[in-house]
Amino acid sequence: MAKRSKKSNVAKKGAATEWAGGLLRPRGGMVTQRRVAALAFAAAMLAGVSSQAASATRKIVGNGGATCAMWTKERQGGTPNFTWMGNWVVGYVSAANFYDEGPDFLLQGDPNAIVGGVDNYCSSHPGETVLSGAHALVQELRARAKGVK
Repeated sequence: MAKRSKKSNVAKKGAATEWAGGLLRPRGGMVTQRRVAALAFAAAMLAGVSSQAASATRKIVGNGGATCAMWTKERQGGTPNFTWMGNWVVGYVSAANFYDEGPDFLLQGDPNAIVGGVDNYCSSHPGETVLSGAHALVQELRARAKGVK
């Protein structure tokens, strides 16, 4: 398997958060062991997602159920809660790519671009969920990777 080249993960100037050491964090903040442990716990909880037998929907755990209005508010404030929301989205999109049987749609992946994609969705759909924004982004990235416009 060919190695992927690493692009700069530096956030845009003036952004309230930045990508550091694999985690989105408040600019100037520290990624502590406590935060990493909490993120690991959240990931373990996501692994326990259960299906509902009678419908095509699935239960989600974590920040995906938050509204886009909340995403935008937390993003503008650069709050610690947004850090968790952003990490949830990056994890969701990464997992979707990992389990997808089509072309790798994150070859040129940039966590800030993933968060920006959900920013765009949420600004137009404040009543929808963060999950809806992340899923819409996955669909768009899949289509691009397959050359569909």
